[in-house]
This record gives sequence, C-alpha cells and structure tokens, in this order.
Amino acid sequence: MGGIDDEAGHGHAIEKMEDLSAPEQLLICTYRRWIVGMRTNNEAQWNLAWSDLAECMGSRTTQSILSGLQSIILGIGTYARRPARLHPPCCGFVGADEISFITLIGACQRREHKLSRRIAEWMVTRNGTANMLEGAGRIANALAEREIYLPDRPHRGEVEIRPLRPEGGRPDNLGASLSVVAR
Repeated sequence: MGGIDDEAGHGHAIEKMEDLSAPEQLLICTYRRWIVGMRTNNEAQWNLAWSDLAECMGSRTTQSILSGLQSIILGIGTYARRPARLHPPCCGFVGADEISFITLIGACQRREHKLSRRIAEWMVTRNGTANMLEGAGRIANALAEREIYLPDRPHRGEVEIRPLRPEGGRPDNLGASLSVVAR
C-alpha cells in the first residue's frame, strides 16, 4: 500500500498513534488487545478491549464492533497473504497493517467499494475477502449508527495487489498468522 497521508495533507505517512483520530486509535487498540488476548489466552486483554470500547460506544455498538473484528481476524488468520504485523497494545507507533485495518473500515463507511475490496485483497487471498469486507462493513455501520466517521485520508499511490502464488509454486503463506511486533 502506498501509505496514508496525514489529515492535514502534509504528505508524510502516519507512523504514530497520536497522528490518528480518537476513533481510529480506539479501533487499533481494540484490535491489538483482542489479538494479544487470543494469542496468550488472556481474558484480561479481552475485558480491557470490551470495557474501553463500551465506555466510549455503549454495549450494543461494542458487540457489533467486536463481531466485525472477529470476522476480520478470521479472514486474516485463515487467508492472509503474509503474516500481519501489529504493535503491542500500549505502543505509540502504528504500522502499515494497522493502518490498512482502519482504512478498510473507513472505505466501507464511505461506500468506496472498489477501494475496500482492493485493501481486503491486499491483506488476504480471494477466499478471505468476504470475511474482511463483512467484518469491516459491520464495524463501519456500528460507528455510523453513533455518527462516528473515520477520516477520509488521501492515499499516495495505489493499493498493491500481490499474486496469490509465487511464480510457478504453491502459496507460501497458507495459514499465515498475526504477529505482535515491538518497535
């Protein structure tokens, strides 16, 4: 993906959480905590994700967002083109896969179907696209019901679609996973 410019249009790619809107930060933190909870079987991480979301969004919206997140995680966990990289929950940096996550949701909110499909296809193989789009759409609708809209950030370049298979070979990333990285 070519990157996302900052909201003010200064042309630098977003690298820090502080450069994101509050709803974007909350979604990324929830995503990170949910993955850490899954990987470590740590219920405390899930409880934190739930309580942080519910405090800002209410229980019904939180249920919808987490349901959508589960669909996205299923798509990535089963059909990722490569391991997705996430920072630890409390990290102040943000990576390309985390930006792709919120960009996908924002594109669904704005009904930018071509962009949302291209982002999903960049992240997962064809078989996982439906999970990604369904989950992002559910999150987008839940946010819109509360009149919360993610920023429409200008994109530099196009979303890069990588081939499903290496030249003449088997897919080298079947069963790719999500990994938490430190910066």
